[in-house]
Amino acid sequence: MKADGAICVKTFFEHGFGGVSNLPVPKLGTIREVVKAAHAAGMPVLMHANSDEAQRFALDAGVDVLAHGLWNWSQEHSTTGEVTPGIKKILDDGVAQNVGWQPTMQVLYGIRDVFSTSFLADPRLSRVLPSSLIDWYRSSEGQWFRVMLAQDMKLPPDATPSQFERAVNENFAQVIDHGKRATAYIVAQHGRILFGTDTPSAPTYANPPGLNGWLEMHRLIEVGGTPAQIFKSATLTNAQTLKLDRDIGTVEVGKRANLLLLRQDPTQTIDAYAGIAKVILNGRVLDPSQLAADATH
Repeated sequence: MKADGAICVKTFFEHGFGGVSNLPVPKLGTIREVVKAAHAAGMPVLMHANSDEAQRFALDAGVDVLAHGLWNWSQEHSTTGEVTPGIKKILDDGVAQNVGWQPTMQVLYGIRDVFSTSFLADPRLSRVLPSSLIDWYRSSEGQWFRVMLAQDMKLPPDATPSQFERAVNENFAQVIDHGKRATAYIVAQHGRILFGTDTPSAPTYANPPGLNGWLEMHRLIEVGGTPAQIFKSATLTNAQTLKLDRDIGTVEVGKRANLLLLRQDPTQTIDAYAGIAKVILNGRVLDPSQLAADATH
């Protein structure tokens, strides 16, 4: 893999989601061997692990990064909305082992908001999606994924859009709350937060590339993260974790010139990212208005 240009290994532990519960999962010994081989090659190992069972498995296997937070708590851990002793033990062990934590909280909202009656009217979408595509998403053909989800969730077919929205919001409330509480705990314990968005994770229009990163920043603020922590997570911490910090992650002579020039200090407010003056990509200076979906060329 490394000879072909790979810089990391991503593994997976999940029995299923959305009506699927019998997916095969790897054996502990197998992942331990993967970790051993990857580390020998100088590559970190990430694991898709969003349940307590999966994260315990990942920590026992010695992976470097837990991807997608911890929102799927087993029944023994879900009697209250608080971080319970079993969940706390997993989170504490991850912090003690300095394992990276990549929450990607926005991904759950990206599924839920397919049923939102207002999402497609959000004016921010016109900056990241062509107007013709937004119009298609409103069409019966463009709503195919929403229809499929409604069937999987066994929602009543004769419900109104508002009734669908309320039902889905209630359906997602607990898992979103679990993910937020787990992430808030890691933030409070000064764990190694990595910034990520998990897009595309599904054919949902409610988690559009670009805008989803901005929304994820707001999710991190909601759980107690600071602008300075988010800035570090999205730059230096990510680069160090993927062993790319010789080339990116900080502004230094000799590093790759991929920069955002902002009008405000991003370590003080995430609103800074809404005021990008210039984009520098591999040394090429670009005006952000040129990159918008609604730009006139």
